[in-house]
Amino acid sequence: MTSKKKNKADFITLTVGDWSGDGHSQTEKYFVKANLDAKQIQKAFENGIEILGCDPTQDFEEYEASSYSFESLKALIKHFGYQFVVDNFVEDAFNYEKPIKGKKHSYELKTQEELLSDNEDVCCSPDCYVKLYLNVVKLGKPKFEFEIFNDSVEEITVGGYGLYSL
Repeated sequence: MTSKKKNKADFITLTVGDWSGDGHSQTEKYFVKANLDAKQIQKAFENGIEILGCDPTQDFEEYEASSYSFESLKALIKHFGYQFVVDNFVEDAFNYEKPIKGKKHSYELKTQEELLSDNEDVCCSPDCYVKLYLNVVKLGKPKFEFEIFNDSVEEITVGGYGLYSL
């Protein structure tokens, strides 16, 4: 039985962080089931950043860079909508100067205007970064479908410590 390429699901590992290990050496791996292969995903990402007019992943390339630029936030809100950006791409969008009455430790979300004016404090986590990347891919190729499996992937440590000796 032959499988048609268009129906095939590929499993992709996205590595976020210092993938080369030449800096802080911290990374996280995300396991994604997708209907495109790695090469197609990379091409769709390039198309997505062309549509956005900027590459928001570049905001996080320097050491300790975890905040969005104004340009990126503005482009993301324009293409995905404020609520989608807050729900998926932003680690913390609460306005701590506006507590919700009657609810302890609860705060209102920043408005779109507050978010854009305070972009230095609009942070991205590794989880949000992966959602950002995959949704930019989808922007570049609307038929792209994906599912992140990190919570359901089990790891088996199989040994081999000595294989990495100098």
